[in-house]
Amino acid sequence: ADKRSASHSEVFVRARHRCEAPGCTSRRVEWHHRQYKSRGGGDHHDNGAALCPTHHRHGQHGGYMQVTGDTPIERTWRLGPARNGAWYRNERRINAPCPPLFGDES
Repeated sequence: ADKRSASHSEVFVRARHRCEAPGCTSRRVEWHHRQYKSRGGGDHHDNGAALCPTHHRHGQHGGYMQVTGDTPIERTWRLGPARNGAWYRNERRINAPCPPLFGDES
């Protein structure tokens, strides 16, 4: 297997083949680059997350979800619109981080 497919497998095994978005238990998962390749992100497992098609396409790429943090336990998630979404860390709802974690939100 090439390095990309090996790192994909590692991400899926780490996520137990379930979507990593808080509250989602879908077993149908896709690879997501946390730092987009267009912004310098690579195919290494530390840059990957397992997301179901809905959270991946409509959430992450549709602007209704964002994630930051290098390891699953350090990740902070925003689910919902940028201005009034809910924030989560380790499956628990938290107050919105201040200052915002994501510079491209308006």
